[in-house]
Amino acid sequence: MTFLEKKKASILGYLKDPQFLLYFWVLLCAVASFKQYAISDLSAGKCAYNNFRIFIQSFEHLINHQTLYGVYPYEYFDLYHYGPLFALLIAPFYYFPIPLSLTLWGAFNGWALFKAIWALPLNNPAKAAIIWISANTLVTATLNSQFHAICVAMIIFSYIYSARGKEWLGTLFMILGVFIK
Repeated sequence: MTFLEKKKASILGYLKDPQFLLYFWVLLCAVASFKQYAISDLSAGKCAYNNFRIFIQSFEHLINHQTLYGVYPYEYFDLYHYGPLFALLIAPFYYFPIPLSLTLWGAFNGWALFKAIWALPLNNPAKAAIIWISANTLVTATLNSQFHAICVAMIIFSYIYSARGKEWLGTLFMILGVFIK
């Protein structure tokens, strides 16, 4: 094997390595999330992470016994479209400063979807291909601070556990998805 062939094999090995892919996805999501914070200027009315603001404020509205579905133009520029359970699940992110919580939110989305994809009953090269093919869509969802990656992870886990004969876990993921979104 020539030097170039060895280098090519080494690089291709990294592109299929689960640990490398996990670190890459989580870092990619964390950087994309932080970038959205960095380009925002709330004093000028420019917020590139409005969805996340809606999520965070939903928990505050919940603990203050306010409606989750009201119009709050001084807090964010859209409406809350999730169930009350989501307001509880976002709670850990509420207690950190926005730059950190937004970055952690993006990283958590990437981690959850990676874990779901890697649990699929496929060989590692097929899972790696899914990771690489869906990376662009993951970044798009992350740049919009969306919940889609976790939602897809719940659908995948629902399938995985049902296929493994653990229907109660598969059903749990389905029910969580329904009550969250």
